[in-house]
Parts: sequence; C-alpha cells; structure tokens
Amino acid sequence: MSADIVSQLKKDLDDCKFFSLQLDESVDLTDTSQLAMFVRMVFSDFEVKEELVKIIPLKGHTRGEDIYSKVKEYLISENIQIQKPVSITTDGAPAFTGRTNGFLALCRKDSSFPKFFSYHCIIHQQALCAKFLNMNDVMKTVIKIVNKIRAHALQRRHFRGLIEELELQHGELPFHTEVRWLSKGKVLYRFNQLLPAILTFLKERNEETFVGILEDSNWLQDFAFLVDITEKFNDLNLKLQGKDKHILEMISEVRAFSEKLTLWEKNVMRGELKHFPTLNKQIETAEIPYERERFFKIITSLKEEFEKRFSDFKRIELVCQFVLFPLSNINVEEVSALIEKEFHKDPSSVELELISLRNDLAVKSVADPINLWPVVPNEKYPHLISVAQQVKAFFPSTYYVSQHFQV
Repeated sequence: MSADIVSQLKKDLDDCKFFSLQLDESVDLTDTSQLAMFVRMVFSDFEVKEELVKIIPLKGHTRGEDIYSKVKEYLISENIQIQKPVSITTDGAPAFTGRTNGFLALCRKDSSFPKFFSYHCIIHQQALCAKFLNMNDVMKTVIKIVNKIRAHALQRRHFRGLIEELELQHGELPFHTEVRWLSKGKVLYRFNQLLPAILTFLKERNEETFVGILEDSNWLQDFAFLVDITEKFNDLNLKLQGKDKHILEMISEVRAFSEKLTLWEKNVMRGELKHFPTLNKQIETAEIPYERERFFKIITSLKEEFEKRFSDFKRIELVCQFVLFPLSNINVEEVSALIEKEFHKDPSSVELELISLRNDLAVKSVADPINLWPVVPNEKYPHLISVAQQVKAFFPSTYYVSQHFQV
C-alpha cells in the first residue's frame, strides 16, 4: 500500500466507532502461509468502509497461538484499538476455531479484546465440509486425472474447458489448497460432463489404475454425490459474495440452506433424488445398491457441522432484524432482553428507547424507514444507536475474501 493509503486507513481505524475483522489464511506459490486481514468499519454517521488491512506472512507453524500472536502484535504495533472489534470472521480451520488453543479462543481469553461474535467464511466452509465428509480421496483422484490430461492432451478440444477451469481455479498450487477450485465447483461439474471422454483417454494411455477407479460403481456413487452437494454449496457461495449486502441477508441465506439440508436429508433416505440429479442418474445405471443410510448420515453430519459453525447467527437474528427495520412492530421486552444479553446494554434504558423510537414522529417524518439510523439523534437514543452501529459493522458477505482468492 502507498503511504497515503496507509495513513488514511489508520485515521479511519481511529475515527470509526466499531469495526469487524475478517481473517483468511491461504498458501502462496512459495508454499508460505499468508494471513489476509480485512476490516469493515462503521462511523458515527453510519458510513461504512471495507479495506484490506494487511497480509501477514506466517512462516513455520500456523497454529492458533501463532496466528493470535501475529495478529495482536500487528494491532498493537499500529496502535489499533483492540476494544473496537464487534465480530471476527475466520475461514473455520482448526487453527482458528480450536476450543482451547484456537485463535478465537485465545482472543476471548485475552482481556484486551472485547466480547465479540464470530462466524465463518462460506468459501472455506465448503472445503471444510468436503473434508468433514471424508471425500478427499474422490477429490484427489479427480485432480490427479485432470493434471494428467493437462500434461498429455492440451490439443484435444473437448478437454480444453476442463483444463482451463483447473488452471483458473487451481493453477500450480499444491493440493492442500484445494479450497480454490472447490469453492467454484466447476472442475467437478466439467469432469462429470466429460466422464466418458476421460475414460476413453485413460484407456488409450493404459492408465489401468485410474480406469479401474472410474469404472468402480462405489467410487462413482461417491463422486456423483459430491458433484451435487458441491454445486449446492457453490450456489450458496454466489449468493453471499455480492457487495452492499446486509447481515440479515446472510442470516436468511444460512437459515434457508440449513432448512434445505433437512429436506435433502429426508430425500436421500427415501430415495427421492430429484435434488441430486447426478447421483440419481448414477444409481439408475449402477449395478450396486443405493447407499441411502450412508448418504443420510453424511447430510445429517453436514447439517450439524453447518449449524454449529453459524450458531452465533441465531443469537443475533432478531436484533439484526430490528436494526434493518427499526420502525417495525416488535416485542419490546424480547428485543431488549437480547440486546442486554448480546450487546451488554442496560435493559430498562433500551426498553424506553425502543418505545420512544417507535413513536417518534420527528424521526418518521424525515427518514426513509430502511435508512433511518443516520438521522436518529444520538443524545436521545444512545443505546440503540450503539447497537445499530455494531450490527452495521458485521461483514454481511464473503465478497472481499472471494476477491482475495481470485488474486
């Protein structure tokens, strides 16, 4: 960054009321871990700025304590106020989420940090779920075969799209960064489309091991399931990557996806696979039984993992809804109790402010109901404005991390 940009960023971090951090670890071409730190700041007038703060190299270990010490060291060295973060978003890897020594756990133990919310970047969520489903062997096989095609079939027109997708999403990175191509889902999709041609290519080259795998009905059933479930996560990713979103939109999408997982759970157990077209087609032609109980357990485990990683959303959903629609008809006592619990505000004061705001004709007369907060007088509603600013500081999408991935 230029000196002017750095200076402006420092000024913004000093001037803002609250901010949220979004942290992402990836591996560069030299196999060095890089920690990208993004910030979303909200100011007293409710203006919002999002910036890449720093890319911190993590040489050697990348344990939770290593990330924690690097992040805190940077914040202190730049005189960034550690009491301002309201949420920290991570990629959900164990180094971040470990119960005892993960980055988030260590921050929560540190009295320098305030109480904060946490949730996880959807892009990495997909990769984590794939690992959680124990389907790494399927993905590794796909990558090995596509790399072989790339090495020997560059002039074959019908493989060109597959090769381009691999190079676009995966490039020359080592396999443990499969997040990059998995997050797009296009490699699996193209591989499935070209499966007959790929099998012919492998037979021509006498690749008996790979031919055996691609003719194995058990492997094909797992592959078909992974194609379908990856596409569903990819659709979710795309919905959450747009700019100018509100945290409530993210909560709504996560809630809807969780409910869809419940539906798919029932579908696979009943053998109703209209939402799993690739798997359905494979089962219709397979010579082995459909493993309904196995796929049912996989989706059940996936749903539990997904809900656990976004559990903080449930705690703040009603408050976020109020912040987005402050003049709506709400249960004053319920919202006040949640604000007391999650944002540590005096409940009696909050109750009175909620009632006053709902009946404030002066505010109603000058404000757009959706963009009301900038005209709400701070001296009259200090608690509600503070809560609204904190909610506004939450990262509402994975847009900036997704841009970082594409660099």
